[in-house]
Amino acid sequence: TGVHLILPLSARGDTLGVLHVLVDPAAATAAAEQTFLVQVASLLGAELHRRRSEREHDRLEMQFLQAQKMEAVGRLAGGVAHDFNNILTAITNYADLGLLKLPAEHPLRRNFVEIIAASDRAALLTQQLLAFSRRQVLAPRVIDVNTVIAELGKTLRRLLGADIELSISTDRDLARIVADPSLI
Repeated sequence: TGVHLILPLSARGDTLGVLHVLVDPAAATAAAEQTFLVQVASLLGAELHRRRSEREHDRLEMQFLQAQKMEAVGRLAGGVAHDFNNILTAITNYADLGLLKLPAEHPLRRNFVEIIAASDRAALLTQQLLAFSRRQVLAPRVIDVNTVIAELGKTLRRLLGADIELSISTDRDLARIVADPSLI
């Protein structure tokens, strides 16, 4: 039989746990014993706080290192995507030129059309990589593609200059889609 003492393990105003001690009844009333147990509880609280702080520091350091890695991957992806986009532009342009030079019935036309379609799909992937590298938050919503393209046409006309004519053809019956308009 003994006396149960419950002492808080505290540090910096936070209670981190409790120390439950079973002591001899004679020791429980001794001031020196109580002071010693309070000091032990204080030291244990301080050690618990230090260890928790170290774990939190380690966790934050790992998060920081991971963020640095992701930033480096993003920069690399952006650089690769930009260079790849330049190559795709050349491929698409040469395929377009080849297509223009072939008569409508020529058997190679289908190959050039497939090259252009594959380049378009690759360009879409490249845009997604560029969006990732800029850490762009995608905001998909229901949009009218015709409206987005009409707005894009206004911007393109300003960029292309007066010596280039841009013709846009849209379909009134085109269904609305869910997409991020900035990626169209």
